[in-house]
Amino acid sequence: MKKSLRRFIYILISLSIFSLALIFVSKALMRDETYNKYETFKQSNTDYDVLFLGSSHVLNAIFPMQLWNDYGITSYNLAWHSMSVVPNYWILQTSVLYHKPKIAVLDILGINNSSKGVSRGNFHGFYDNFPITKTKISAINDLFPSTKERMEFLIPFTFYHNNWYGKNPLSKIKQGIKRELRLYSPHVTKGADLRIGVKINETFNMSVNKYEGKESAGIEYAKKFIEYCRNNEIEPVFVFIPYSEQGNLYEWRDALISILEEEKVLFIDLTDGVVDFDIDQFDQNSHVNPSGARKVTDAIGKALVHNYLLENHKDDKKFASWNDDYEKYKDFLFSKIEEQSDFKNLLMMLNNSEVYAKMSTKSNVSFNETERKLIFGNWSKIDFAKNDDLDCDVQVEVFSEENNSLICERKYNIDKVAVQ
Repeated sequence: MKKSLRRFIYILISLSIFSLALIFVSKALMRDETYNKYETFKQSNTDYDVLFLGSSHVLNAIFPMQLWNDYGITSYNLAWHSMSVVPNYWILQTSVLYHKPKIAVLDILGINNSSKGVSRGNFHGFYDNFPITKTKISAINDLFPSTKERMEFLIPFTFYHNNWYGKNPLSKIKQGIKRELRLYSPHVTKGADLRIGVKINETFNMSVNKYEGKESAGIEYAKKFIEYCRNNEIEPVFVFIPYSEQGNLYEWRDALISILEEEKVLFIDLTDGVVDFDIDQFDQNSHVNPSGARKVTDAIGKALVHNYLLENHKDDKKFASWNDDYEKYKDFLFSKIEEQSDFKNLLMMLNNSEVYAKMSTKSNVSFNETERKLIFGNWSKIDFAKNDDLDCDVQVEVFSEENNSLICERKYNIDKVAVQ
């Protein structure tokens, strides 16, 4: 009997060690991008006014640090790639275990989804950064039907094991130890991601199914999202992030609006006139660049301040660390501006309250339509002059608005190619 008991205890201890080892290795192999983003959120001692949820279209379009500087609103961008309405119902519940916001803002992309189907790979991007809880287990059981898929999320080693290849094992072990100690690099953008580029507007076919009066999984989970928020004293808000071509999504939007009006839930529709897809688009999939994000963020900030009593915390000593964080964010923006050599990208990055520019050109220089739009769109930020004595065709100098220090200087030939 004693021998059997010892064997049982030995097996139990061995299984426990093996499981802990798999969890350790899984953490070591996770991407820094997601780990730092969500660890910054989890370890923050902030009382957040607003949490933003959605797909990559929210990830790239809403800048929490801009909201802080303009309105004194504390917020975090929890959005991740391909996360539509359905998974965000669970993402909010998981996030509230750490911080309960006054307002939860959810993008309606995926409102038309007929099933609960979720991208497993991208769902790992969020959920693998959070420990196993009752909420996490409920989310996995709800969204993934097979036992194999569910186990993959409880112990995600099988998803990450290929990340060993081509990597220094010792560096991964050190990374795992750091993560066990909950060490991380603070996410200076508070969860947002900058996609820097200017893509000339092209029609974006979203392939959205036609609305035929039937309730989709997206509509069902939007209702659940509202119910959960109301039960937990959180104000639900829905937003329609701009896309160059919405197609049938307009019909689904209208179906949702009728529900939101009945529930007295705020809907922020940004599809008309907020961004210019000739200069504010990063790619043909309608992800906005930082210029577009600045416009979207400003529109959302105005809507939230107009509809809710949100206190401006900028002069509150309790939130003094946010002013420090903004200075780091500003340095981050300046570094991104300094990296730009492409003429259009540099002009696009001028849509920023922290900078201004001086632009000199020779008399024979002309600009194409996109370049003209970028220049006139930022006209108040540009001191423009003609100068035929230049040693190049176009010269752009970007300065800090605060102290007039030079951030970068770029010279271009007549075709706007950077002069090396």
